[in-house]
Amino acid sequence: MSEEGSEHRAGRCSCGAVAFFVYGTPNGATNCHCRQCQSASGAPYVTWVEFPANQVSWEGPEPTWYASSPTAERGFCPHCGSTIAFRYTQGNDIDLAVVLFDDPEAFPPDDELWTASRRRWTRLDPNLPHYVGERDRK
Repeated sequence: MSEEGSEHRAGRCSCGAVAFFVYGTPNGATNCHCRQCQSASGAPYVTWVEFPANQVSWEGPEPTWYASSPTAERGFCPHCGSTIAFRYTQGNDIDLAVVLFDDPEAFPPDDELWTASRRRWTRLDPNLPHYVGERDRK
């Protein structure tokens, strides 16, 4: 999976049972304020970083996947319940929770999505683009 000379980063859930590794360059990172992210995480938003699925590998058990909508699944640790991942069922990418990486500072957000459902007591970053819903997907 790892390409010679490509960047390799690691992360893990709260209890450490589910570990993941990523290789190469991400597609981007975002703060998602949608109601499903709020509900799944118990937080006002989740910062995700998206990688092509073939650049992600798991060590130990893989996340347990929950169909959170007709088009998407959310991955969580079967032991501690940490929110780990998000993926579209018809996609080739996996979003991983930035805060679970050993170095979360490596993936600052590029934009903020679903701001129409943000909690009014949260502050949007004025230096980032904001989208009321989802941005156009490639």
